Amino acid sequence: MMKYAIDDDGKNGKVSLQKEIRHIQNFIEINQLRFDGRLQIFFEASGVSEKHQIMPLVLITFVENAFKYGELLDKNSPVTINLEMRNDEMFFSTFNKIRLGPTEESEGIGIANTEKRLSLVYLNNYWLNIHHQHPHYEMKLYLNLAYSE
Repeated sequence: MMKYAIDDDGKNGKVSLQKEIRHIQNFIEINQLRFDGRLQIFFEASGVSEKHQIMPLVLITFVENAFKYGELLDKNSPVTINLEMRNDEMFFSTFNKIRLGPTEESEGIGIANTEKRLSLVYLNNYWLNIHHQHPHYEMKLYLNLAYSE
């Protein structure tokens, strides 16, 4: 994971979407090891090809958020992470039940910083929708990967 974070092999500040997906899978696997495989996580990616490039470390922010605040052990309400590519359009979503009780303290800047990064690189070719209605949290991100600065 550290190698991914410092690796600089991207074109114009971009990395392969496949590489970003591997980073998410590694994050999930490490956390599964920490919790003896008890985490209820469903991750699916479809339609991704070698040509797809993305700004690095964008998607992981949303995954980390789901892990940080989500109920990870509920078999009836697993954390769900989906990524679907349709041509050059990426649809990414997370859905989780909000964990009751104490959570990690946060300054709330991760999502805000990610949205600023998205607006700089993807201009008007993205949208981010966050829906927080107790007891669930849902995030949907659309990116047109054909357009970016």
